[in-house]
Amino acid sequence: MSRFFIRRVWHSFVVLFVVLTFVFIAGRMIGDPAILLLGPEASPADILRVRGQMGLEAPLWDQYVRFMMGAVQGDFGTTFRYGFAVPDVATAGSTGTPVLPLVLERLPATYLLAVTAMAIAGSIALVLGCLAAMYPRSVLDRAINVISLAGVSTVDFWLGFMLILLFSVQLGWFPTSGFGGISFLVLPAMTLAVRPIGRVSQLVRSAMLDELSKPYIDALRAKGFPERRIVFRHALKNASIPVATMVGEELLQIVQGAIVVEVVFAWPGVGSLLVTALSTRDLPLVEATVFILALTAITINLIVDLVYTRLDPRVRFG
Repeated sequence: MSRFFIRRVWHSFVVLFVVLTFVFIAGRMIGDPAILLLGPEASPADILRVRGQMGLEAPLWDQYVRFMMGAVQGDFGTTFRYGFAVPDVATAGSTGTPVLPLVLERLPATYLLAVTAMAIAGSIALVLGCLAAMYPRSVLDRAINVISLAGVSTVDFWLGFMLILLFSVQLGWFPTSGFGGISFLVLPAMTLAVRPIGRVSQLVRSAMLDELSKPYIDALRAKGFPERRIVFRHALKNASIPVATMVGEELLQIVQGAIVVEVVFAWPGVGSLLVTALSTRDLPLVEATVFILALTAITINLIVDLVYTRLDPRVRFG
């Protein structure tokens, strides 16, 4: 078990290194932050001065080494927008907001949205998948298949706008956007939950149909066990190995999809912060945000691997 975990952690560090390298290279190719900050009418001298304050005039290799050394220490520098002073100010470049605290401040909102969406999706998908497996080829099974296919085919940002128009504008049940109590969480969480409901329920149905056809299920039925107990207590536990992997993958998809949904609902999470950072060419903020998102993805994968080894000990020796 320890060797398996150490190997997975090592692979995760390699992935994180590759992601950070890619973000660094791509960030130097998306435009000049100094020109965007000062405007097209700025003088070349002012542009050079601001680029120097941003650390963009140093050789690319030197920038990369400083960036990686800072990333190891959790220091991604200061933003190019929040608190950054332009050249006509006497203290130009001497102030700035560290990027990592900005990202960490937004992180709980993204985690709250993702976990809530996954909890909704997992609960509904398990029930739908089990019901479809209990009554195969019935009207209920066909209806659940239609619902799952519709969920898989739904586009997040379109569904978000539709939910706003229906439940916020027309019915007035929920606020259109913002961050606050449970009422602010319902619509964005439901928007993110629809696609996982479709995918997970299809997998649960398939796994449960396979499990319910095994001999031990017939033995339990012969002993007089209630069908619901057989399905939800015995068969579902044994069919949960592929479902656990799918849930981990869907949670990653939810975190990624939150980038768009947070913009639609003005949710103050990491996703909306990343969109703002990209639009303003705030390279340190982009790098710190991608680092946190990559670290989140790696952590979720590790947790899924650990859960998988608990459900199926044979995986440890793979």
